[in-house]
Amino acid sequence: MKREPRAAKIKFKDHKTGDKKQPHLKLVGQKAKLPEKYKEFSQLDGTHPWQTQVPEGFIGYQARVVEQAEVAYFNYDLAIEMGLLPKNHPHKMTKDLKETLVDTFGLVIINEYDLENNISYPEESIKPNLYMATRYLQLQHPNKQGKTSGDGRSIWNGVVKKNSKVWDVSSRGTGVTALAPGIIEAGKNLQTGSEEFGYGCGLAEIDELYATAIMSEIFHKKGIPTERTLLVLETGPGVGIGVRAGENLLRPAHLFSFLKQNNHNALKRAFDYYIDRQVQNKKFEACKSDSANYNKVVKEISESYAKFVARLESEYIFAWFDWDGDNMLMDIGILDYGSIRQFGIRHDEYRYDDVSRYSTNLNEQKIKARKIVQCFCQILDFLNTGKRKALKDFENHKYMKLFDKSFEQELLHLFENKLGLDNVNAKLKQRTYQKDLKNLHEIFCRLESHKVSKQIESVDDGINKPPFFNARSLIRELSQKQLTNEELNFDGLFEAVQSEYAIKASQYQTDQAYLMMLDFCDAYFSFMKKIKLSDKLRDKIKAQVEIVNHPERITGNSITYIVNEIMSLRSKNLAGEGLQKFIELFIYNQLKKTQPYLQIPKFSGVPKEVLREAMHIVREHNEDI
Repeated sequence: MKREPRAAKIKFKDHKTGDKKQPHLKLVGQKAKLPEKYKEFSQLDGTHPWQTQVPEGFIGYQARVVEQAEVAYFNYDLAIEMGLLPKNHPHKMTKDLKETLVDTFGLVIINEYDLENNISYPEESIKPNLYMATRYLQLQHPNKQGKTSGDGRSIWNGVVKKNSKVWDVSSRGTGVTALAPGIIEAGKNLQTGSEEFGYGCGLAEIDELYATAIMSEIFHKKGIPTERTLLVLETGPGVGIGVRAGENLLRPAHLFSFLKQNNHNALKRAFDYYIDRQVQNKKFEACKSDSANYNKVVKEISESYAKFVARLESEYIFAWFDWDGDNMLMDIGILDYGSIRQFGIRHDEYRYDDVSRYSTNLNEQKIKARKIVQCFCQILDFLNTGKRKALKDFENHKYMKLFDKSFEQELLHLFENKLGLDNVNAKLKQRTYQKDLKNLHEIFCRLESHKVSKQIESVDDGINKPPFFNARSLIRELSQKQLTNEELNFDGLFEAVQSEYAIKASQYQTDQAYLMMLDFCDAYFSFMKKIKLSDKLRDKIKAQVEIVNHPERITGNSITYIVNEIMSLRSKNLAGEGLQKFIELFIYNQLKKTQPYLQIPKFSGVPKEVLREAMHIVREHNEDI
């Protein structure tokens, strides 16, 4: 599900020593002596509790430091939050900090290809501990039990314990492991950087890592659960290492592999590991029995997945949910940004082309999330009874019904938020209000999903059917007219709320769209009339509608163009601290439209024209995929 690097075949400067007799499985490396102020980084030495609790759940690799790695981006705020940096540390890259980051994270594994070909590396560059590549279920592997799949280009650096929290840290782009799909397809070990087979090079493109860093931090600051990027290192021309952090980076797929293998013992240990971490991080209050714990966790997963996927649908975020539980965090959140997109309007028939197959689409994310919850219901029964029943037996489980109810309630609440009505007096939210709101939402869904054509068209990385309307724009326009009692010109409104794609529509599709708009307008004004709003509440609603439906929202394509701009700037006049500040400033500028009270730090050294160009790109592609 991640993009394969286009120019991944590189040679590291310390690639080979010629000493083919040097043993590789012997732990010969030396532990780095870090400066006192950066001593917390020494926790990230490859050791991890998963290794002892679920030893069948990973493959261990020695790793070596690539000394020529350069810091491309560093998340100072996150490092301070994790306790890796002192609270008063300036957002400035010092020589000691750079050396600490490179020594801790600038790692490439010594893999099976290296061993069988007796490729040797300087002893002083090799780390003393093994780093794990974890096993988990992945649909792109022919084995559907997770026996061959997992971290194909990643290792886990370890855990950070600070401030009563435990953080997982892992890195991708660290070399091809035996769990990569390309290895399975090839039927042989592959050298890191090989372009012979898809998903078999083990590296990550630097532009992909920049995009992940920007998108994940914007999502995090908007309150969308997600992995976060701690660091991006450049390790060679166009490629690098991306370091992710989270309080629990376990995926449902980590457990699903043991479920599919009918391995009750390993599944129980893996589930207990997850619960222990949640208790450590004070996200879960343990019950008196294992059975009660498992029941409580699955209930929480059912509700949280329902609410999360409802938010993704409401905000047009494509995250490629699927039955394997690979692209999501078990503690709910986005993981792996290689195919994550935020659409400007409802491109709900866009499918990502993953070479051998197309992805799911926005409309199918609820179905796939529901299937993940169904697997957890199956796990719950398996853990309690010791016998694995068929997945279909849990179609009507009580937590499946809870998922459906929670999804519908959250989707309706988010629509209410778009209308600016979640501040309406609670006394108004009686049964009639809820029924009318639901009817209005159903009309809105038909309108926002209306397409310019029945024909599927090709786009750069997949297929799509573009929407006719910019539905957020329609809500803004109607709110403005209704709250100011302005006379409405329906022809002018129709022109204003068409998407940029509407020019492709046939007369039939256009006529249909016009009737849909009239239908929604009639229902909207009728609904708002029943509420009988005060002038004070009208002002609040108007302000919220503008914030929630703000048009300058970064899309998948706009982040691609902005990263291209970053790559251009790196080779010109903006690099190092200047580029770091530009990224931070861009993230804050993207947020201030929807968070007007956000405190934006003062930034200096970033040319205004560079930021203006980035914001112009956002506006130019605000209806894009």
